[in-house]
Amino acid sequence: MSAEIPEDSPGVLKEMKSNFEVYKSCFVPDCNNTTVKTPKKIFVRLPSNELKHKLWRSAVETPEKKAKKTKYCCEDHFDLKNDLDNYWEWKNQGVSKRLRPNVLPRRSLKFENHSTEVHTPDREDFAAGDSHSSFIEHFISPLETTTISSSSNIKDCGIQHNLEVEHKHCQATVCVYNKKTQTLKLKTNAKLVTIMTEDKCIQCDIECEVSKQLQKATKAIESLQLSVDDLNATNDSIPSDILDSSLSYRPSIEQSSTSSLEKNLKLNLMKENCYENYTKLMIEDDPYLFIGLRKEAMYVLHELHEMSGISLRDLYLVFKKIRLNQSFSILAYEFSMSKSEACRIFQKNVDTVAKYFKQLIVWPSRKNIQINLPIAFRYRFFRVESIIDCFEIEIEKPSDAMYQALSWSDYKGCNTDKRFLSITSDGLINFVSEGVCGRCTDMSIVENCGYLDKIPRSCAVLADRGFKGLDILLQQKKCTLIRPPSVYKDTKCTKQEVRLTKQVASLRIHVERAINRIRNYQMLDIHTRVDNKLVKNLDSVVYIVCGLVNLDTPIIKQIDEK
Repeated sequence: MSAEIPEDSPGVLKEMKSNFEVYKSCFVPDCNNTTVKTPKKIFVRLPSNELKHKLWRSAVETPEKKAKKTKYCCEDHFDLKNDLDNYWEWKNQGVSKRLRPNVLPRRSLKFENHSTEVHTPDREDFAAGDSHSSFIEHFISPLETTTISSSSNIKDCGIQHNLEVEHKHCQATVCVYNKKTQTLKLKTNAKLVTIMTEDKCIQCDIECEVSKQLQKATKAIESLQLSVDDLNATNDSIPSDILDSSLSYRPSIEQSSTSSLEKNLKLNLMKENCYENYTKLMIEDDPYLFIGLRKEAMYVLHELHEMSGISLRDLYLVFKKIRLNQSFSILAYEFSMSKSEACRIFQKNVDTVAKYFKQLIVWPSRKNIQINLPIAFRYRFFRVESIIDCFEIEIEKPSDAMYQALSWSDYKGCNTDKRFLSITSDGLINFVSEGVCGRCTDMSIVENCGYLDKIPRSCAVLADRGFKGLDILLQQKKCTLIRPPSVYKDTKCTKQEVRLTKQVASLRIHVERAINRIRNYQMLDIHTRVDNKLVKNLDSVVYIVCGLVNLDTPIIKQIDEK
């Protein structure tokens, strides 16, 4: 395994698990790596495309041996950091490996040294009847992009040769001899040497001349430390014996690729540490802004972490999604994970969190309600223990026509999810129903949501005109319904009815204030349209929000009596 990749990284752990389940062996002839001998090695699957499959095999085959009949190649024949297109995601998140296009395996990376030798093939290196000779793997240390053009007459055995030497970046070394055109090409990691001959025979020793030219170029480049910026500025300082008709310099494109690589590395590093260095610190500095929980109530989150076993990072993600309704793509960036992982964490943990926060929605005893009764209720409405209303949450239009009709709300003019809410006289949420279709009426929700089983006997309920028939149901428990008087078209309201309407409206407004606090969480905002995939989690989200509202400051501020 490469020393740069830690053994405890998600990508390596996933590969080791795969090696334990499936037997793999490297298809390179001289490589003996298997999942039994080297279980920590990383194996890459051969491409299924027939053309790419042949290219892979031709890159490592020799005339003496043929590649093994296996579907895998070990990491010794790749540079994973440069050859993998998703190296950082594979290493840190354990996603599937994805090679860069046109990447081929090397026979052995151990020959990638920094030698500057140039090998000149002899007649024995070429087959007499072949148009192309065998591949010669020979790696030379990379140089800056340089062009060396020289014309020298080298005579040996009565044969004249024209020599042209070019330095270019490439990934492998290939020596190819073409019998028809008498062309010999030597392609190295940093150089491409082309020798044009006029005869089929290559007997002359040109290695010395090539080495001289390369040594001159290498010394000039090393002494000046050429780069893209200073190449144009330092052309005058290059020795004159180098800058002749046989030698010229071209600006390198290496810097642009290097800067792009550095930028990508910085972005990946920033994404890996975004949660620790930014998101976590911002949430802990102002939790109410990001997750809707006051600083003095943050102990609830730590208690929930200990009881449920959910990590703080996952809890922060759930609450931030509910509070700000950010897309999972943004949350994945802020919490240093993938989009699919962020979505999975939310849907997995939101129901568990809701079970604990549902316990914060309680119906206090009559004695506690009387102790905390606001002054506005103490004269005529001291028996009020519940103020009720309904609110609707807009959802995405369902694909099924029947669900479209059932969820359509004429009041909102869209498809909605409707819920029944009750608060005490001091603003504490003591009951919230499960979601129903937006077409349901307020009375039908009250009858079927279980509210009548929760309400104590001989109390008063404050409501608006939409609950006209509720007094009949409340009489069975000897409860009283207080609501504004009905208004008729041809009948004028009396002074007593107008006064009662104002008094009830001034007290019933507190349930609207509680609903407004619920709307402050962007996922339940009045203009937010909940995605169809998240509608199934809407009940849990409402329970969590109601619990957070109960942990917030009181809706009705009490005046200390002196």
